[in-house]
Amino acid sequence: MGVDTHVIVETSIDHGWEAIAEVYWWRASLLFGLIAGVRGGGPIIEPRGLPDNTSWKTERWREDGDLHSFTYLTREELKDIRSVFREKGMEWYGIEEDLNHDGLNRTIRLMNKNDRAVFGFDG
Repeated sequence: MGVDTHVIVETSIDHGWEAIAEVYWWRASLLFGLIAGVRGGGPIIEPRGLPDNTSWKTERWREDGDLHSFTYLTREELKDIRSVFREKGMEWYGIEEDLNHDGLNRTIRLMNKNDRAVFGFDG
């Protein structure tokens, strides 16, 4: 069974946070383990839950109750996770081309230095 990853990229504004992009990562079980510490290993960065101050779009996740294992990461933290993902993926699967995860790379490209990516998982 795979895990689908839902990502909202938020940027800081005067009175809080604003959602600037939403990215869906299909069946990313290895990344789920590295980000949330579930299925396949410990997290690279301890999960933080949903931030207290979020965009309205992220706040809907809290209200809906459909997702779990929430956390949020900076662009630099995601780059670190990408490095470990590529290393672990080669070790576990031995297939380098499958480790260029489009959702992860797209999320990093969308983010600026002070943005954050908020994660929720289903499955």
